[in-house]
Amino acid sequence: MEVMVALAVAAIGLAAVSQSMSGNVDAATRVRERTVATWVAANRMAELRMYRQFNTGGGQSGRAEMDGRQWRVEERFDTTPDPNIARVDIEVFAVGDSRRSAMLSGYLARYRPAENQ
Repeated sequence: MEVMVALAVAAIGLAAVSQSMSGNVDAATRVRERTVATWVAANRMAELRMYRQFNTGGGQSGRAEMDGRQWRVEERFDTTPDPNIARVDIEVFAVGDSRRSAMLSGYLARYRPAENQ
């Protein structure tokens, strides 16, 4: 009888440990997804600045690949009180998932060449 009670206690304990480990694996997977999605958003912001893409309204969407996965990238441009600065919000979704994985907001400056001296 004591052996059966000990086995029951051990089984309950192992089930709890197993469930906890499963939760930790899911959390680690989600953190990795969010980290990579944040890198995708940061890369897109860098591209907008590098290519001096200035837009004051509307949006656009595209795709990116990173870490062996496809990502859907949506950009929304807005005006600011300064006509030479635009705000851009970048949202990143894993392809096939409607849940947003990352969001990044930033500002873009209108490129104006230096005046002749």
